[in-house]
Amino acid sequence: MIRKILILTPIMLLCVLLTSAQTHEVTGKVMDSAGAPIPGASINVKGERKGTSADASGFFRIPVAENGVITVSGVGFAPQEINVRNQTSIAVTLVASDRTLNEVVVTALGIRRERRELTNASQTVDGSLLNRSGTGNALSELEGKASGLTVINSTGDPGGGTYIRLRGSTSITGNNQPLMVIDGVPIDNSINNYDPTNAGFQAGGASGSLTGGVQPTNRGADINPNDIESISVLKGPAATALYGIQASSGAIIITTKKGGAGRRTSVTLNSSVTWDKVSQLPPLQTLYAQGTDGQYSPPEEGGSTSWGAKIDTLSWDGATDYPFDKHGNIVGRSDPSAKIPVTPYDRYGDFFKTGLTFNNNVSLAGGNDNSGYRLSLGNVNQSGIIPKATYNKTTLSLSGQSRLSDRLSTSAAINYVHSTNYKVQQGSNLSGIMLGLSRTPATFDNSNGYGSDAYRHKDAYQFPDGSQRNYRGGGGYDNPFWIVNNIPTNSNLDRVFGFGQADYTVSSWMTLTYRLGGDVYAQNDKTSYDINSGQFPAGALYNVGYTNRQFNSDFIVNLHKNFSEDFGGSVILGHNYFTLNQNNVFTNGNGFNVQGFYDLSNAQSIQASETQLRKRTMAFYADAELNYRKMLYLSITGRQETSSTLPAANNTFFYPSVGLGWVFTELNGFNNHNWLSFGKIRGSFAQVGKDAPIYALTTPYT
Repeated sequence: MIRKILILTPIMLLCVLLTSAQTHEVTGKVMDSAGAPIPGASINVKGERKGTSADASGFFRIPVAENGVITVSGVGFAPQEINVRNQTSIAVTLVASDRTLNEVVVTALGIRRERRELTNASQTVDGSLLNRSGTGNALSELEGKASGLTVINSTGDPGGGTYIRLRGSTSITGNNQPLMVIDGVPIDNSINNYDPTNAGFQAGGASGSLTGGVQPTNRGADINPNDIESISVLKGPAATALYGIQASSGAIIITTKKGGAGRRTSVTLNSSVTWDKVSQLPPLQTLYAQGTDGQYSPPEEGGSTSWGAKIDTLSWDGATDYPFDKHGNIVGRSDPSAKIPVTPYDRYGDFFKTGLTFNNNVSLAGGNDNSGYRLSLGNVNQSGIIPKATYNKTTLSLSGQSRLSDRLSTSAAINYVHSTNYKVQQGSNLSGIMLGLSRTPATFDNSNGYGSDAYRHKDAYQFPDGSQRNYRGGGGYDNPFWIVNNIPTNSNLDRVFGFGQADYTVSSWMTLTYRLGGDVYAQNDKTSYDINSGQFPAGALYNVGYTNRQFNSDFIVNLHKNFSEDFGGSVILGHNYFTLNQNNVFTNGNGFNVQGFYDLSNAQSIQASETQLRKRTMAFYADAELNYRKMLYLSITGRQETSSTLPAANNTFFYPSVGLGWVFTELNGFNNHNWLSFGKIRGSFAQVGKDAPIYALTTPYT
């Protein structure tokens, strides 16, 4: 027996050595034709069950026999077979496939999958489509580019807000906008619009909205469209269940452009100029002059109606000292002083102008063997169709990735945004532009003879004594040129957002990822009403400061395994922690001592208040995907979430989803038919919801 063991032992050792000699580890990198890494690319040994995925920098490692063949494929790229032979290090360049390029979808948590694998509703918009009109607003550019996506541009004013809705509303009183995610990190897309009348800031007997007449900018407008590689629109609850309560109204997943390791340095310059003009306006009557019952009433009498004498029966007397019209007083044509027949003024044409938008961006990208970078600087300078209305946004972004070892790679990005916005009142109040324009009689010239250049001439809207020149003798609705000069709203923003990420490859089938992202901004809005303004004759000032800080942390375990040539699958396990801190300060000054000085030190009375909002959520989540012959797909997700806005005894809830997809064109009967290249039947079930607003469950004292 001992003799047999002694004989067999060397033989077994020799077999082990021979086997070891026939298999060796191969490391490599997967890139596109431009040298950028392809994260998540699949690497499989042909004829075997061995397989792995490329990390965030495109690197991989896999054991292969000396004469083995590996198949490398990536979402949106044509697969490639490589005979390894005795190589230990290889570089793989994949070519984009026209057939599959439009099938790439970035799903929840930044996972890239082919469209055929999805069992839920989603759609991808290429980044090149987001800057064609040159508006500089990525969200407004989404209009008409995805089904079920409604884009509402609140106004044509520079910097106006853009409201997005997916498949209708999901809440009667809450937020119905989808979650905004950039490179795996949720960011804020709030529309900050504080109305003092709803918080006790009632002044001067005013009613209605005080600052609501100014259209605020949503924070999604801070994103530079030139930095966007693609946008995935996740529509149904099954597609967004992994994001939990934050994505109860859907999700907009933004993937930004990045440099690539081994990529040659390149400089890209984009510039565009666009013009804006008013397309439609409500018609105004031009038959009757100011007054009532067919009798003309001059502006100094303060009349508000425009049903006086017919204009074709009136003339100007040519008086040069009449303050309300350079043509003189209006009299009947039979009057001895009549000189020039009255013609209706063009109230719209004298006010609106052609808007201009200049959009410029320059980027620098490159890298070496193990790292890559991209630097981008952009500017949007917009002047609107309303005089003095302007919006200026400057963005600076820096991103990079580096492979520190065969197993560890890192990536990070930081973005800085600075914007200034000069806005004018448009709401339904005495100081609203459209009310002042549309109610002005055809016989009163708001521009005082200056036309569209009147906003540059103070005597067009203000008399030397500081009173207002308008069609009601200084009262009632404001002169539109008074509004753009004496009722300014200035908005300033500074914002920083970004992320840092580390990926560690444990084995060919396991990757660990940790990602930390943050979004911090400070926004200040200041609206002033000068003395003699219609809404606040005594003058008023409203100063609102918003500070927002939110941080998001994800730890993800990604498992990927091909069980056989027919079966494959992946499992994702993760933990999420989210924290939100908001601090809002509101200050109101009433009654100015000096006209034209918009400062709290000039106010006779001052009121102030402050609100602080805090929220935290924590969640564990899982995603499992199983496929059979690339034809039948099963997807199951679950998220267990805890929210600080709910009662402590009942603040945890579970969000499940399940989906099934069948690509029936993979059946043998469809192989030889060109009339149907792709067909899939899918169905899904999901359960999602929303938690309570911050502090909604508390009883405040008033």
